[in-house]
Amino acid sequence: VLASVAFGMVGVTPYLALTRYDQKGELEGDDEGVSKLVAGKTTGVTLLLSTIGLALFGLGVFAPNDINGGSDYPIDVIFYTYLKNYKPLFDSIKLAHVSTLDFFALWLLSATPLLEDMKRRGWYRGDALDNGLFASLMLAPVLGACTWLAIRPPLQPVAAAAPVTDKEKEE
Repeated sequence: VLASVAFGMVGVTPYLALTRYDQKGELEGDDEGVSKLVAGKTTGVTLLLSTIGLALFGLGVFAPNDINGGSDYPIDVIFYTYLKNYKPLFDSIKLAHVSTLDFFALWLLSATPLLEDMKRRGWYRGDALDNGLFASLMLAPVLGACTWLAIRPPLQPVAAAAPVTDKEKEE
């Protein structure tokens, strides 16, 4: 996790490549402490609200409108102005360029863990409605993942396997 914070996609790609996803949904260890805090609804809702607030701040909703003397422009004009000002930064500053590409690469790499978690929690069986839910969560980078963390059901422990009978062994 620290590598992904420090190095972005370069730090998290080996983890995603080497991870074997468990479709059974077994809980490992106890469900107390840090794992309970991280997997809780409170954390998901907090992340979702924080993401919405930061997105609104980034779109300029809370910024004073100083475009052309501060007249009342709609949000799409303000967003376009910010985007137009970002383009020269993207082209000339390597940090802005690499950070943007890293953000989109991490967004695309988040599809597999999201889909795996949806399957483990019983919210993805492959029908059209489930495909639509998955697509809608993936359409909004960060916001979709935070929405999933806020609405996902708790992970149910796998019931103890029934003993295999002699008849099942023969088959």
